[in-house]
Amino acid sequence: MNIPSWEGAASVPTSLLGALLEVRETPEHKAQLRSTLLDIESKHRPRCKQTVSGHPCMFCGSKATNLLFRPECLLHLDAPQIMTNVYATCGSRSCKTKAIAAHEAVIEMTTAHLQS
Repeated sequence: MNIPSWEGAASVPTSLLGALLEVRETPEHKAQLRSTLLDIESKHRPRCKQTVSGHPCMFCGSKATNLLFRPECLLHLDAPQIMTNVYATCGSRSCKTKAIAAHEAVIEMTTAHLQS
């Protein structure tokens, strides 16, 4: 399956940027990050839904009815970015679990690449 990708810009509060050791794990920080990610997701959801319309589930081949948005925040880099991977699934628990596992593999690859 040809997987489309888009690049875009979004406003991210400067308080979310910085070295990993400086990132605060306060409830306020988590709330601000969640709000930012939800805003990005809501802006891209219509385009993603249109793109996967009629495509099969990435894991079982049934008709895709759900989109699972999984962000990858790289806000500590010199050029901060948020990548959002979108997985088209049939909505079954099994396929959602597989999508989450696939995303964790993507994060591991990205982390390994950044550390090399």
